[in-house]
Amino acid sequence: MSSPVQQAFLVWSVVTGTFYLFSLPAVYQEICKTSVKLARIVASLIAAYALGEEIFSGIFRLDTQQPTWNFSSWMHNIGSAIGFSGFMVLPYFIYRYYEKKKIKNGHVAIFG
Repeated sequence: MSSPVQQAFLVWSVVTGTFYLFSLPAVYQEICKTSVKLARIVASLIAAYALGEEIFSGIFRLDTQQPTWNFSSWMHNIGSAIGFSGFMVLPYFIYRYYEKKKIKNGHVAIFG
């Protein structure tokens, strides 16, 4: 049985993943003012999430009706695992960024 919103979900997964990728230059430019190494890590983690969890999930559909995995299932699950793993550790590196920014500037200005 297929969900009535499944096709829209798959399309929007690709769209939101693309938006995440489009945000990378701005994220990198902002964070590299404080730390180039952290900027690379954060941009890589966001890219992993965008490609793995969003775009791969939208392109490679998971067929829950099949008892075994096919190529699409493998790509979906591996991409999701990589993307979600990146998303799980991202808050730590964002925290490190704000700690470095606080030390560099003497204070933290989260909203401006």
